[in-house]
Amino acid sequence: MIQALPRSLSQSRFVGGSSAKRCLCLIRSFLGFAIFCSLTQLNAFAKSEAPIEARVEACGQTSPVSSVGDAADDPAIWIHPSNPNSSLILGTDKKKGLAAYDLDGNLKQFLELGPVNNVDLRASIRVGTLDKDLVVLSHRQHRSIDIVEIKSDASLSFAARIPTNLPDVYGICMHKTASGAAEVFINSKSGRLQHYMLQLQQGQLAGVLKQEWSFSSQIEGCVVDDATGIIFVGEEAKGVWAIPFNTGATSPRLVLEVGPWLKADVEGLALAPHKARGPLLIVSSQGDHQFVVLRATSPFEIIGRFSVVGSTEKGIDAVTSTDGIEVYAAPVGTKYPRGLMVVQDGSPAKSAGTQNFKIVCWEDVLTALRLN
Repeated sequence: MIQALPRSLSQSRFVGGSSAKRCLCLIRSFLGFAIFCSLTQLNAFAKSEAPIEARVEACGQTSPVSSVGDAADDPAIWIHPSNPNSSLILGTDKKKGLAAYDLDGNLKQFLELGPVNNVDLRASIRVGTLDKDLVVLSHRQHRSIDIVEIKSDASLSFAARIPTNLPDVYGICMHKTASGAAEVFINSKSGRLQHYMLQLQQGQLAGVLKQEWSFSSQIEGCVVDDATGIIFVGEEAKGVWAIPFNTGATSPRLVLEVGPWLKADVEGLALAPHKARGPLLIVSSQGDHQFVVLRATSPFEIIGRFSVVGSTEKGIDAVTSTDGIEVYAAPVGTKYPRGLMVVQDGSPAKSAGTQNFKIVCWEDVLTALRLN
């Protein structure tokens, strides 16, 4: 910051050549020093705000899905309302159905639904006069929105199948409105994104199409910020788009482009609250096996990125080629005091083995990116 000249200097009378030259030299020196200080402060600020690159060790993993090859795809996290230690990690086997794991990664239940690709959930959705915890899945064979209910005993049961007119369903995400109603966004490989409202019709859950967008190439990962009414959509070869759908906006905004910090394919997206930085958006950068973290509000600046490394001691391999991800950034029982992140690990498929989901302690991510 350039400060005002001292009063004695600013009010001097410049009489005589030598006096004028001396004063002029003093002014130049003062201004030069002030500019130098300002640039030094700006440079220090820029350095402190530069994006961080880090590595975070996985702290757990689920048992593998039963299907061989590229099968595990997308996770979700359900928090038990009265006993957080009984919370569940959900994960799709895109050849067979939906798996439910405990917080240690042990398989608790498997629903044979067929080829479901992506999954999302919301708790306490108003359905008629009842509040229910609902899971939505994109079913590729039926081209439908499949709905599963999580009961109070943490068991899963199939609830409904809602057809779409999409030729090839792919990604899916959910939005809970202020009134407790559920909305579902489902997309296709052809680049179409549809927005449905869930309603009870003659005692059955049904979907009413509200609006649709089209992208120029394949999309999949998506996530909705319930508080702001913004959906983030990953166009695999291009980047991450934001649409404030509750404001009537129809034009998506590209907020993170494939480039130095994000390598195609753009895959899973997740959101996490943060007191100082506001909501954070986490993006699976499949091309370089990393996860990019940026602010989920304008100007969407990048905070950093990290990879998930293995642990020989725990028998966990490093994470590569991740598809879906999910984050719950609040205490979950005694095991995860600041929450957890679940990521699909694509690496075992390279040896024709079976894939699983890795668990990351969210506190480790916050520490690595200096967000504590």
